[in-house]
Amino acid sequence: MDRDEEERRGLTRRELLQWEVLVGPAAQISNPLFTNCRPPQFSFSSGRNNYTELAFDPTSGEITLRWIDGDGVAFATETIRP
Repeated sequence: MDRDEEERRGLTRRELLQWEVLVGPAAQISNPLFTNCRPPQFSFSSGRNNYTELAFDPTSGEITLRWIDGDGVAFATETIRP
């Protein structure tokens, strides 16, 4: 997940209006550069084959992201809160 340039300048998550989510890997081949996707820009990255599930809660405004492996097991979860 990209914390955006504005957050790196001192804004909090609540003040941000846009998030970028790193998903994949595309075509199930790990991008060798995933190790460069690290904090503070990305809070999570993995070279593991996966797909990403996004769940939107209209009541709370939360978005829950789950990275799921080929066996259907979520190996990482993160929630964005307004």
